[in-house]
Amino acid sequence: MIFKNSGHSVWYKIKCWFIRYTTIKPRYLDHTYCDSVDLIPHLMFELLSRFIEEEADNVVWYHEHATLIDGKNIRDEMQELYDWWNIVYIKEYDEIEDIIFNELETNEDKIISRCLLTALNKLEMIRENDLEIKMIRLVKITKYLWT
Repeated sequence: MIFKNSGHSVWYKIKCWFIRYTTIKPRYLDHTYCDSVDLIPHLMFELLSRFIEEEADNVVWYHEHATLIDGKNIRDEMQELYDWWNIVYIKEYDEIEDIIFNELETNEDKIISRCLLTALNKLEMIRENDLEIKMIRLVKITKYLWT
């Protein structure tokens, strides 16, 4: 029998066919192909962002028996990761790259650009390391991302 559940569940399944709750579209990625190394952090932080923006206010986070992680309230940890992702990781690093990759006109500009590219490579290493640390922190709090 195809519809052995109640009418409500059938309606819900039809609705979910059109509104895909399990489809995650990261807001900061283009709708083209990207490697898993880029996709995974975007998916992780998109889920955190959705939770913070849509669900987190439905939970009482600050109370006598609040859950702490590394001495910090879970909600504070979530907000810190959310702010880091949306302000520091996405915006500030992109602004730095835009400055470095402007058009080069003179030989002096090219010399400065080479120095800046060396600095950018170091910044990328720091950025990747920072991202890995933040992803680990996010994994530690995933069990609290529900309402």
